[in-house]
Amino acid sequence: MTYTHKAYTGTLFSNERKEKDTHPDWKGSCDINGVKHWVSGWNRSASDGRTRISLAFTIAEDKPKQSPAPQQGSADEEIPF
Repeated sequence: MTYTHKAYTGTLFSNERKEKDTHPDWKGSCDINGVKHWVSGWNRSASDGRTRISLAFTIAEDKPKQSPAPQQGSADEEIPF
Protein backbone atom coordinates (compact mmCIF):
# COMPACT_ATOMS: atom_id res chain seq x y z
CA MET A 1 0.00 0.00 0.00
CA THR A 2 1.34 3.43 -0.96
CA TYR A 3 1.12 6.34 1.46
CA THR A 4 -0.65 9.41 0.09
CA HIS A 5 0.11 12.81 1.59
CA LYS A 6 -2.64 15.20 2.57
CA ALA A 7 -2.75 18.44 0.54
CA TYR A 8 0.28 20.67 1.07
CA THR A 9 2.16 18.18 3.25
CA GLY A 10 5.29 16.14 2.68
CA THR A 11 7.99 14.01 4.25
CA LEU A 12 11.80 14.10 4.09
CA PHE A 13 14.11 11.21 4.99
CA SER A 14 17.86 11.08 5.39
CA ASN A 15 19.37 10.02 2.03
CA GLU A 16 20.99 6.65 2.76
CA ARG A 17 22.18 6.33 -0.86
CA LYS A 18 24.27 9.52 -0.95
CA GLU A 19 27.54 8.75 -2.74
CA LYS A 20 28.81 12.22 -3.75
CA ASP A 21 28.80 15.63 -2.06
CA THR A 22 26.44 16.88 -4.79
CA HIS A 23 23.78 14.27 -3.95
CA PRO A 24 21.01 15.52 -1.63
CA ASP A 25 21.26 14.92 2.12
CA TRP A 26 17.47 14.50 2.29
CA LYS A 27 14.93 12.88 -0.08
CA GLY A 28 11.16 12.63 0.06
CA SER A 29 7.86 13.58 -1.51
CA CYS A 30 5.03 16.04 -1.03
CA ASP A 31 1.62 17.05 -2.39
CA ILE A 32 1.27 20.51 -3.96
CA ASN A 33 -2.12 21.36 -5.49
CA GLY A 34 -2.95 17.65 -5.73
CA VAL A 35 0.24 16.91 -7.69
CA LYS A 36 2.91 14.60 -6.25
CA HIS A 37 6.42 16.10 -6.17
CA TRP A 38 9.81 14.66 -5.26
CA VAL A 39 11.70 16.77 -2.73
CA SER A 40 15.50 16.92 -2.42
CA GLY A 41 17.27 18.77 0.39
CA TRP A 42 20.88 19.80 1.01
CA ASN A 43 22.37 20.82 4.37
CA ARG A 44 23.93 24.29 4.01
CA SER A 45 25.78 26.69 6.29
CA ALA A 46 25.09 30.42 6.03
CA SER A 47 27.89 33.00 6.34
CA ASP A 48 26.60 33.92 9.82
CA GLY A 49 27.12 30.32 11.00
CA ARG A 50 23.44 29.34 11.00
CA THR A 51 22.43 26.09 9.31
CA ARG A 52 19.67 25.69 6.75
CA ILE A 53 18.29 23.16 4.29
CA SER A 54 18.08 24.13 0.62
CA LEU A 55 15.16 22.41 -1.16
CA ALA A 56 14.37 21.47 -4.76
CA PHE A 57 10.99 20.18 -6.01
CA THR A 58 10.39 18.03 -9.10
CA ILE A 59 7.04 16.81 -10.39
CA ALA A 60 6.87 13.04 -9.89
CA GLU A 61 5.82 11.82 -13.30
CA ASP A 62 4.73 8.26 -13.90
CA LYS A 63 7.11 6.18 -15.94
CA PRO A 64 6.06 6.50 -19.57
CA LYS A 65 4.31 3.45 -20.90
CA GLN A 66 5.98 1.96 -23.92
CA SER A 67 3.72 2.13 -26.91
CA PRO A 68 3.47 -1.00 -29.02
CA ALA A 69 5.79 -1.25 -32.00
CA PRO A 70 4.21 0.00 -35.23
CA GLN A 71 2.60 -2.76 -37.25
CA GLN A 72 4.18 -3.60 -40.57
CA GLY A 73 1.83 -3.86 -43.51
CA SER A 74 -0.03 -7.13 -43.70
CA ALA A 75 -0.32 -9.19 -46.87
CA ASP A 76 -4.01 -8.34 -47.37
CA GLU A 77 -3.60 -4.52 -47.23
CA GLU A 78 -4.26 -2.62 -50.42
CA ILE A 79 -1.23 -1.13 -52.15
CA PRO A 80 -2.05 2.41 -53.34
CA PHE A 81 -0.71 2.86 -56.92
